[in-house]
Amino acid sequence: MLDKCKKQFVERLRVPETSESDRRALSDLAREATELARDRYRLHETVRHRILADLGSGPVTLNQKLTAWWDLELGSFRTEVKKAFKTSIPVAERSEWERALADWQRQHTALTESLIACEQQINDRVYRLFCLSPSDIRFLDDHARHAMIDYPYGQA
Repeated sequence: MLDKCKKQFVERLRVPETSESDRRALSDLAREATELARDRYRLHETVRHRILADLGSGPVTLNQKLTAWWDLELGSFRTEVKKAFKTSIPVAERSEWERALADWQRQHTALTESLIACEQQINDRVYRLFCLSPSDIRFLDDHARHAMIDYPYGQA
């Protein structure tokens, strides 16, 4: 029933005529957003691998908090390492881990901010193409914000 309802409304959705420059700009922005998302995902995977390779032993996995390492300051990171791996970061390596974690977090923040800015440019262009009113835009933005709260990890 839900698929039928979606199809029913989507089939009637007016797709605006666009100029070649609009199509090219949207295409370029979509490629840029995809590449930024891939870069951020690669960073996630690289850091998770580094955590497992350097701190884990045997068949262990990261807990939820270590999986989202970008949200942790060093004290919380150390606590989660101890929980997940039943070991501590050696004192001699703590400064190195602190620098590495801060650097990875800076990279993550920069990639996330760039991705959000790119997605906002896409949204702005699409809103303009569909001649949406400010109230329509607020509705869509609020809905998107709630969707991200419900599904914070998304695809990337």
